[in-house]
Amino acid sequence: MPVSRTRKKKRRPEDFGALDAALRAARTRDPKFRRLAANVPDKHVPLMVERMFDEQIYGTAQWFAGALTLAWRKVEVPTLRVRPDKWISMFRTLGFVTYGDVNGVVDESKRPTEPLTLYRGAPPEYRAGLSWTDTPERAHWYVQEWETGKRNTGGTVWKCTIPPERFLGYFDRDPVEEIEWVADVRGLPIVEHVPTAREIVRPRVAAPSGRVVIDPRSGREWFVKTPPTIAHARNEYAANQLYALAGVPVPEAQLSPDGTRYMSTMLDAQPWSESTPGVRRHFVVDAWLANWDAPEPGNILIGADGTAYRVDVGGALDFRARGERRNLTAEVWELETMRDPDISPAGAKLYAGLTAEEEADAVGRIMALDESDLRATISAAGAPPRVADVLLARREFLTARYTV
Repeated sequence: MPVSRTRKKKRRPEDFGALDAALRAARTRDPKFRRLAANVPDKHVPLMVERMFDEQIYGTAQWFAGALTLAWRKVEVPTLRVRPDKWISMFRTLGFVTYGDVNGVVDESKRPTEPLTLYRGAPPEYRAGLSWTDTPERAHWYVQEWETGKRNTGGTVWKCTIPPERFLGYFDRDPVEEIEWVADVRGLPIVEHVPTAREIVRPRVAAPSGRVVIDPRSGREWFVKTPPTIAHARNEYAANQLYALAGVPVPEAQLSPDGTRYMSTMLDAQPWSESTPGVRRHFVVDAWLANWDAPEPGNILIGADGTAYRVDVGGALDFRARGERRNLTAEVWELETMRDPDISPAGAKLYAGLTAEEEADAVGRIMALDESDLRATISAAGAPPRVADVLLARREFLTARYTV
């Protein structure tokens, strides 16, 4: 009986035709270069950029920064095709490279001014690579890639404190999914990262779609949430700004440039555990903004000096905490429901002991708001003008309720 044998597949030689055509066009300054370059396979783009660098056949520094960014981000492992030292040379020739409005640009103003401690997930032999990220949690994701991917080698989270002059680039087109620093860490101490207790509680805001990222310019930590829609993001930003307008402590916040993400600064604070005047004195503001979930764990954090911050305000105004749209009415029935133990056990605990003076203080702050400031705040946040109309009607309800 004949024995069947599995024939080994022959590897086809790589086709460099598109790459060669693009390079010929670059050498002669042929106007067809851009079209030909677009036909170059992704895996050959780093080679194309390396050749253009070696032969100095590129245009302006800013143009080459765009090409270099494309080459670096186009492939999963850029150093498979181009040596790390060559990447370092190309980046250093340009300066600090980061994303502009469309393509990569040289922008030295974005270079960190102080050393940053960054992280990398990789096997020991690759710990001194060029690509680093901002949190150990994100680096651990790359460790999992090494463990479950094609390499199947496992890895470790490494830590390195990198001085400003060693940074080559920063890419954050999607800061929730990926933050990448490019750095020359040759000769710098790289140690295995040991998780700390603080790291475990770091994302203190209760938001499953959020992550901690680091501002490349200041090193400040931000919590970035990706709500279901742009309307949800604008709604939460509007609530944050309205709280601040009414004199309630909140973290600094902003929307991402594309408006799809809500970002607030991380606070060195802990969830409230007992009802104190500082925690409950803003109850009427919570009710006015229909922030039903304000009392829930993690939504109010207490700083070291006792300041009570409203931090997760996505359940205020037009949307509920889980994202469903709310019918915001002119009546502030939350004055009762948010303190009813059958409806809100956490609210009954938080607002226990609320005094008439504390209520009057919050009411007075709401009444003192100028209508034009209120409308401007809502408009600047991108929320619909209707929200201002309803909040003004709710303020009238408070006027009648408290006989102001």
